[in-house]
Amino acid sequence: MSRFPAVVKDMLQIEEAELNIVNGQPKLAAQMVERLSEPESPEGCSFLHKQGMAAGAENRVRAGLSRSATASLPTRVGGWLLEATVS
Repeated sequence: MSRFPAVVKDMLQIEEAELNIVNGQPKLAAQMVERLSEPESPEGCSFLHKQGMAAGAENRVRAGLSRSATASLPTRVGGWLLEATVS
């Protein structure tokens, strides 16, 4: 049995991936999202948009990312910030 719930592991994984972006390793960061328990979660999608922007890819924020009822408040706020940045 795991010591931490999947959501805590995912949060730590995303934080580590964020550090990889800051350290100039966006490709490594993208690989880390594949290890999430739910890579298609709002948090995973939000992170992939940030990673794409850091990698210089043409990036569109997924419609509704910041309006998802399942997304946490920090994820929704991050989605709003991404939408504003892309705009």
